[in-house]
Amino acid sequence: MSEPILNTLTHRLDRLERDNRRLKLGGAFLVLALVSVGAMGQVLPKAVPKVVEAERFVLRDTKGKILAALGTRSSGTVLFLYDQNGKARAGLSLLADGSPGLVLADQNGKERATLIVLADGSPSLSLADQNGKTRAGLSLLADGLPLPSLVLADQNEKSRAVLTVGADGSPHLGLFDQNEKPRADLSVGTSGPSLVLLDENRNRAVLGHTALEGKATGTVEQRPASSLVLFDRDGKVIWRAP
Repeated sequence: MSEPILNTLTHRLDRLERDNRRLKLGGAFLVLALVSVGAMGQVLPKAVPKVVEAERFVLRDTKGKILAALGTRSSGTVLFLYDQNGKARAGLSLLADGSPGLVLADQNGKERATLIVLADGSPSLSLADQNGKTRAGLSLLADGLPLPSLVLADQNEKSRAVLTVGADGSPHLGLFDQNEKPRADLSVGTSGPSLVLLDENRNRAVLGHTALEGKATGTVEQRPASSLVLFDRDGKVIWRAP
């Protein structure tokens, strides 16, 4: 074979080999690109819709168990979260009047804690027992000056103790019987402490500061914190000391 022909064939073989290497390398890059695109397709959707509309959304796990639900009711919008047993354990709502609320439940689905902000801006927290009875409530009224109050109730949801702070900053503790009748009141006002005890007929004894108004003279006597005054059910003084 002549030298020119040999050189020509050699150049052609070299070119074919180079082209073959490029083809293999290009094929490898193509396979890698396809794998990458496939992996991205498993993580991200091909196209993200700008708007998704529905009346209810339900989130489930790989076994089909419901984990969360978002929807609307006549009372407003609600979001529920469920545990592994399918029990609703938390609920977030926005009522039609704009009041947001949060409800937390126990493992039996019983509502145990409720937090709500009323339309007037008053926050309120209530706690319930295992029977669904409200046993404690904490609120901050927004009507005028904010007045915090704590209410404790018995198993029949009767208010038995109320702790408040008045507009002047004076704390008050009221104790009630099983019929929600006031029986004791402890307060510390600007003039001093006072303890009021009442019987079932509303006769009362006041230990500490109290104001006595003289109906005949129209004067007001400020009793000291060391005094004890007994009143009948009509508010008439029947005994006092000192």
